[in-house]
Amino acid sequence: MNYIQQANKGKNEPWMFLLTFLLTAGLFIYSLVIFLFFSDGIDLAKQQQMLFELVPSKNFWLAFNLLPFAFLLGLLFLLVKKLHQRSILSLTTSRKKVDWSRVFFSFSLIVLITLVSFGISYYNDPSEVVLQLDPCKIRDISSY
Repeated sequence: MNYIQQANKGKNEPWMFLLTFLLTAGLFIYSLVIFLFFSDGIDLAKQQQMLFELVPSKNFWLAFNLLPFAFLLGLLFLLVKKLHQRSILSLTTSRKKVDWSRVFFSFSLIVLITLVSFGISYYNDPSEVVLQLDPCKIRDISSY
């Protein structure tokens, strides 16, 4: 069975696809539109500075910004499993299990393309690359 033919498996009525889209991508798009249209009167830089002063960890804010994506991915998996009655594996492959050799090949290809493009840009203008690690500013992890 081809990957495209898997769309016929499970329950695939149009209203189910619309509901899945609205609950996953729709929530994200809605919050983006609200932010774009109603954030004009808000001084974002000032608010962000106040928030960073309250919780100084940049890792906290990274996790805070990625949390909605994790929630929406979990919601997508739940809807595919319960509403569409399909396996999560059917979202990625038509095979019985994941072909890890293809995954590692794709990952290696992306890494190679990234390294080659970085090498070319570094060769063209090395002044653009700045090492920002300051070992003197690294905190002792054991104090947490």
